[in-house]
Amino acid sequence: MKKNLPIDYIFLSGLELNLNSYDVEEMREQAVLWSFEHKQLGCGKFAGKTLAYHTRNLQLSLTSRSVGVVLRGEIPPETTIISFPLYPANTIYFRGQLVREHQLLVLNHLDELDFHTLFPSTILTVAVSTKMLEKQAFSLLGRSFVDSCSQERPLMRPDSYYRCSNFLISILKDLNFRNYILAQIDEEMFEKEILESILLGINFSGVVLEKKAARFSLARRAEEYIRGNLEGDLSISDLCQALGTSARTLHLGFRENLGLPPKAYNQILRLNEVHKELLLNRLGRTVTEIAMDWGFLHLGRFSEQYSRLFGELPRETGFKKM
Repeated sequence: MKKNLPIDYIFLSGLELNLNSYDVEEMREQAVLWSFEHKQLGCGKFAGKTLAYHTRNLQLSLTSRSVGVVLRGEIPPETTIISFPLYPANTIYFRGQLVREHQLLVLNHLDELDFHTLFPSTILTVAVSTKMLEKQAFSLLGRSFVDSCSQERPLMRPDSYYRCSNFLISILKDLNFRNYILAQIDEEMFEKEILESILLGINFSGVVLEKKAARFSLARRAEEYIRGNLEGDLSISDLCQALGTSARTLHLGFRENLGLPPKAYNQILRLNEVHKELLLNRLGRTVTEIAMDWGFLHLGRFSEQYSRLFGELPRETGFKKM
């Protein structure tokens, strides 16, 4: 299972990774079994740090990112991912909805990974065999955890949320500090203890998850259109015509579900493509050539926009690969 996990879950016993944006791009190329997309949304130099530990059936990780990102991808087969957003509260969007405080994010292989925030974030994550999780859930709760999470918001009381997350972090740091590799019998106890700490703290809210409203559906269609047409600057009129909607409805839906207007999102994605090409530039192309390929025709303005997003000038990014 661990070979199928995304770049944020590069799990080796006793390993702490300090990631930059180039590491993410490079290692994602090696994660062949994952369809995974990582784009920077927040302004500033990207830095990521992952502390992780794995057993045969479970992976526990703590990942921090210095800027906002959008993450898209698929969950590996027979795997359920449970995440605790630790920082910041009420600024993370999950499946187009703002995450409530003390809410767990739960995904299985039938779901698309759909997470974004405009701000730095720290996420504690447990990736576990669905079969093992369900067995524990029926034993402790008398119900399916996965089915329940698809219908209700999985919440924890504040004290349970902090107690459980602090417990998992302390285990993770201790295992990494001591560089433990658990024996099989210890692994089973480790997995059981982690799942019990989560399941016994769950308080299903009784609040039925919202259906995909019209504006959410419109925002997703608009986002797909933008991602498929990144060669030039976005025309809002063309986008509205393609989607059959008004500019006002489009802006409202996009802001509700992504936290920024469509033109800004289009610009950020194109800047990310330039950044990626500069980092992986194997043909010695100039900044001007790459920028113009992605529709940035005013180079002075492009340089300002680029440095504001990534915290460095385009030529400084290219210099890293020389």
